[in-house]
Amino acid sequence: MYLKEATSKRIIELCNEYHYTPNKLAEMSRIAPSTFNDILNEKRDNPSSMVICKICKTLNIEMKDFYNSDLFKNLEDLFFCILFKLQFERDYLLNHHQKHIPHRNLYKMLV
Repeated sequence: MYLKEATSKRIIELCNEYHYTPNKLAEMSRIAPSTFNDILNEKRDNPSSMVICKICKTLNIEMKDFYNSDLFKNLEDLFFCILFKLQFERDYLLNHHQKHIPHRNLYKMLV
């Protein structure tokens, strides 16, 4: 399984768990329907960490809870997943702790 398939299946799992239709979750998360449908239909190789963050905020869960699923184990695109995780951590740090990163421009370039 690839990351985009695991992400799509996880969103469907969460929709079922929280009793939301995918359209309702997209609307509540303020995600464009086309973006949300592209993720569910596995047309996006790299769903934005900000999109996943919006879903998590809507469901009142942490991002670690989103990825804490067997769906994300043994992914075929493991290298891509590691890169994705680094990009997420970079985005999180830059968006939430900008004042605490002394060399944030250098950090942006490295990750």
